Amino acid sequence: MRLGMSDSFPPALRMSAVVSLNALSASRSSRNSAPQPVARTWAAFLHGTRVTPPMVERVPAFPARLKESAPRKGFIGDAEYAVHAKNAKDLWLRALIAVAFRFGFRKRELLHLRVEQVDLLDRWITLREGETKNNEGRKVKMTSEVYELLRECVRGKKYADYVFTRASGERVGDPRQEWYDLCVASKLGSYVSARRKNGEEFKSYHGLNLHDFRRSAVREMVRRGVSQTVAMKISGHKTASVFRRYDITDESDLEHASALIEAGRKETPKFASTKVTRTALAQTAKPS
Repeated sequence: MRLGMSDSFPPALRMSAVVSLNALSASRSSRNSAPQPVARTWAAFLHGTRVTPPMVERVPAFPARLKESAPRKGFIGDAEYAVHAKNAKDLWLRALIAVAFRFGFRKRELLHLRVEQVDLLDRWITLREGETKNNEGRKVKMTSEVYELLRECVRGKKYADYVFTRASGERVGDPRQEWYDLCVASKLGSYVSARRKNGEEFKSYHGLNLHDFRRSAVREMVRRGVSQTVAMKISGHKTASVFRRYDITDESDLEHASALIEAGRKETPKFASTKVTRTALAQTAKPS
């Protein structure tokens, strides 16, 4: 059973042994690792006790579950996207951010997209079963913007070719540097001076990342009236709880809510106040 981190358990230990997960947690903490890998390792270990036949003979005493760090809150709206799109000079980068912002595809789903998955005739993008994070296929209808960009990306290519390629024809395998430069140009990120362990200085990027477009897509779909069920089909979220974590609320949403409340208050009919006396109540209660 794979537990996510190859060094989680020393080779001398076997799954039949009672593993000290407290020690594992302490080891991770000493290396300033994020709590998520440890928490998910525990979840994987517990899963091994529930399958049939069991993969673990004895269940150890588990410490309190580690609290995972809060999810990222990065996202952009239409105004920021327009600036971002204007600054994307390469066709592949311009098309990639359009698909990411509109449909919330994962990075791997974007970079592994092939020409045969882009139907220009009926304007569908198909993500095949077994090639997504949850192994389920998805199908989305292209917007006019995405259609125009992908049409140029696949022009002259064979069915098995990758959609996103550089001007040289090289497949885009790692877009980080172009992404960082684009975000800095759009004022959605910056380079900060940092130092490696060996003392070497370098420029560290801080700011918007490509996965933040997944949040942006979910947020925009919800605010445009797309139902949660349909939006989850497009983005590939399997559970409503995770989907809701991506539907981020900000101050503009709260301001809009207040405006709706105020508008509703003004439209509420004003009822004339009626003074109820004891005599009136007695007369109402008296049988006819």
